[in-house]
Amino acid sequence: MLPRTAAAGGTPLPRSDNDKLRQELQEARRHIERLEESLIDSQRLATVGQLACCVVHEFNNLLLLIIGRAGEALKYGDAAAKEKALHKAVECGQRAADIAAAMLGYATSRQTEVQLVAADDLMDSAVNLIAWDLPKRGIELVRDYETDSKVRVVAGKMEQVLLNLILNARTAMRGRGGRLTVSVTPADTRDFVALRVRDTGCGIPKEHLERIFDPFFTTRERAGGNGDGRRDGGAGLGLPVARDIVRHAGGDIQVESAPGAGATFTVVLPVAK
Repeated sequence: MLPRTAAAGGTPLPRSDNDKLRQELQEARRHIERLEESLIDSQRLATVGQLACCVVHEFNNLLLLIIGRAGEALKYGDAAAKEKALHKAVECGQRAADIAAAMLGYATSRQTEVQLVAADDLMDSAVNLIAWDLPKRGIELVRDYETDSKVRVVAGKMEQVLLNLILNARTAMRGRGGRLTVSVTPADTRDFVALRVRDTGCGIPKEHLERIFDPFFTTRERAGGNGDGRRDGGAGLGLPVARDIVRHAGGDIQVESAPGAGATFTVVLPVAK
């Protein structure tokens, strides 16, 4: 029989006090869980804000193309030329609709249930949210999927993690372009899968590597600069939240980088049995 909890001095606490402490502990845990969910929602909204600026510009460009093609169709007397112009307008409209649908799906996702999902599908869902924005920034996107291993995760949250890493990589290559490589491969550790986001950007200084997962740590200056040009602006909540989500799924995040040599973030998750 386990001993009852002892008070200071070694005297066992009455059972009623034990029950009260147990209830208070359970309530504290529930409160922490609610705070974690609130933090994750805040991070999601911050990410949506980042994407929204790009989407507005893209929508404006697509609308101008649609108007231009429709105007051409009105002027052309030749039926074949009219049809070609209208097809181009429809393509632009469909592109805009696809972007809007992806954004809406991400912004409104409130999924909380763990489900079985292919790791490469997770990566694809995340990168497709921003893939259309990369070429105009001089960033080449490379996808390297070597396994379709399945993992048990809350898909919306893990997609949020990967998108956060991808957006950070894009920021690291701002003004210089480069290559963004997203890969899904078997991990070095047996029965795990590795989802990697690699960029050829400015890299992370050695003194920052050990702190980038600390809450509220950021290298970006409040006045609008970005310090070393790297990672996690604003309140510095993105990477700590990402790590917590991954660890709750039984995995971890690793990072390799050096100044001027880009960075690789690896999300390691257990393969579903």
